[in-house]
Amino acid sequence: MIITPRGGLISGQAAAIDLGAGHASDVLRRGPVAMIAQISSAAAAGTTARGELIGKLRALLDDVKYYASHRGDYDRAQTRTLSAANTDLEALIPVLDGRMPLIIDADSMAEIDSALALARDYKLKIMISGGAEAWLTADRRRRERSVLTGAMNNIPGSFATLNQRQENVALLRRAE
Repeated sequence: MIITPRGGLISGQAAAIDLGAGHASDVLRRGPVAMIAQISSAAAAGTTARGELIGKLRALLDDVKYYASHRGDYDRAQTRTLSAANTDLEALIPVLDGRMPLIIDADSMAEIDSALALARDYKLKIMISGGAEAWLTADRRRRERSVLTGAMNNIPGSFATLNQRQENVALLRRAE
């Protein structure tokens, strides 16, 4: 997976790659395959609280819906002010249409629950990245909600990962 950092809420795109030797153009198989968003760092998104960050992401998704149905008006500068540039809004249309998944970086149970609420409210295909406390939400997470998680650090890296367990993946698998 190649991640192009952009900062803020939407942090980039993921692409399918081969891990062989060569230049970027040689290993790229298909791109983009997903958009990547983060809800774990309010400061990185220019907000002061996670709730504000979720509100900002919801406003962005609402603006994408509005932009998709008012492109002509936007081109003539006859729309309301939107929270992102038209290129960013355009890039997110496949996410709202269900043609591309949104990978949401979330570790804590509250962040994962917020991501699941976004998926439900906007009918998004999502994948949880990180998922340190995903085992705590296994009963609320449907089977089609993928969790991209890895090995646990010896010492939690943040408050959001305090409930991380070595058997996170096994517990998620058992809950399917």
